[in-house]
Amino acid sequence: MDSHINSIKNSEVARFIVIGILNTLVDFAVLNLLLYIFSFVGLKFYPIFKSISFILAVMNSYYFNKYWVFLSHSKPTFHESSKFFIVNITGLFLNLGASSLGILFTLSLFPDISRLLVANIGAFCGTATVAVMNFLSYKHLVFRKIGNSNG
Repeated sequence: MDSHINSIKNSEVARFIVIGILNTLVDFAVLNLLLYIFSFVGLKFYPIFKSISFILAVMNSYYFNKYWVFLSHSKPTFHESSKFFIVNITGLFLNLGASSLGILFTLSLFPDISRLLVANIGAFCGTATVAVMNFLSYKHLVFRKIGNSNG
């Protein structure tokens, strides 16, 4: 068990996956809370709810990716924050697009399925689509270590 914990501590990819799971939990929890509170509107405002949940997950993501995944001990700078913002705005649009396509595809196959389940399937599609882009962008653009031949 200790060797598994040490491998997570020593691997950016493993740490990124752990934080990705945490971010996904934040995203899905907020999304489902909003869907529950505003259930009377159905999926009409899904893009707004998904945007809110995504933004809160991104705020969580910045802190943990900067300080734990990529072990950056520098103070946040405008340049770094701007790159993170641009990567995540791009990710937001990809996430919304993939989420919406996931919803449309699921509804076309299963028109009578629960709208809450459809919303979560869509959210999963968006999250999966953006995960790889985020890791590569964070590693090579946002939290890149100066003088690091790998970054």
